[in-house]
Amino acid sequence: MKIEKNVLIDFLKKIRMEQVDQCLLDFTDKGLYVEAVTADATSMVHATLKKENFVDYVALGKVGVDELSVLVQVFNRLEKEIEFNVEGNLLTAKTNSKELKLELVDERFITPMPDVPKLQEFTTSFNVNGKELIDFIQDTQLNKDILVRIETVENGLILSNDGKYKFTRNIKSEGTKGGVKLKFGEPFVKMFKSIDDTIAFEAKPDYLIKAVIENDKYKIQFLLAPRIDAED
Repeated sequence: MKIEKNVLIDFLKKIRMEQVDQCLLDFTDKGLYVEAVTADATSMVHATLKKENFVDYVALGKVGVDELSVLVQVFNRLEKEIEFNVEGNLLTAKTNSKELKLELVDERFITPMPDVPKLQEFTTSFNVNGKELIDFIQDTQLNKDILVRIETVENGLILSNDGKYKFTRNIKSEGTKGGVKLKFGEPFVKMFKSIDDTIAFEAKPDYLIKAVIENDKYKIQFLLAPRIDAED
């Protein structure tokens, strides 16, 4: 099967969140499905790269990866369109002038995903333009330590950060209810710093936040635990 290199790399970078290296790539009937959790268990992702992105797609099943960051770099060394196949634990990827052979990891040696409890009902939702969120994140990164605050208000939300250089941004979001205040550290930045799609959030006080991005290429759902300090 074949796929445009940039489509595959973009998907893998987003689901990696700059933190995940070990995961299963599951080629299902619907496309390439990945679920992964960070080592500190604060961030989790469930995502599908839709099979329509592939030419001659084949549901190969599960293959293990233990160095996802390196795999992204390796794929980036290939040319525009990648033709690849998996036989056992050997991945072969070909382009016009290059061929890559990569030994994958047996599924048994990949740490299983933890059980995810049934999500509680969220109290409000809001959509954020990813490009606007990226711009806010770049503002916050002028500080050495990053603490992002999200506060929902009626029909909108307020993004702000702590630190020497404090930025505040007001975002309109029709139908959003006020009353949710959450804090996030570096994992929030790593998760969203390169996502320029529209992001649909759901939130409630003192609870994890859910973020979904979906377009004609993929659907990705993130779950991120807020930062709770002793004084909270």
